[in-house]
Amino acid sequence: MDKTGKHTDSLILGALIMFFSYLLAGLIPIVPVILFNQSDARILSIIFAFIGLFLVGYIKGKVVEHKPLRSAIELFIIGAVATSIGLLVGYFLKV
Repeated sequence: MDKTGKHTDSLILGALIMFFSYLLAGLIPIVPVILFNQSDARILSIIFAFIGLFLVGYIKGKVVEHKPLRSAIELFIIGAVATSIGLLVGYFLKV
């Protein structure tokens, strides 16, 4: 923002960055489903997602100049809890 409070950033550029970020991050857990058989892909997909969360957390820590390892562990734990809840709900609903 400038002194008048108007945005000086390119909104289109920001939108494109967000789009490609979501697209690339979304591919991380999908790649094992494409490359491996179903039983292996399920576990590998979860592992890839956790690795991706850890890396995104580390990068976030670097960008905001916070402790990268702590940021990576925090995002990993939040993702692990959310994934566990999702898996438990799916198990109990027999999905």
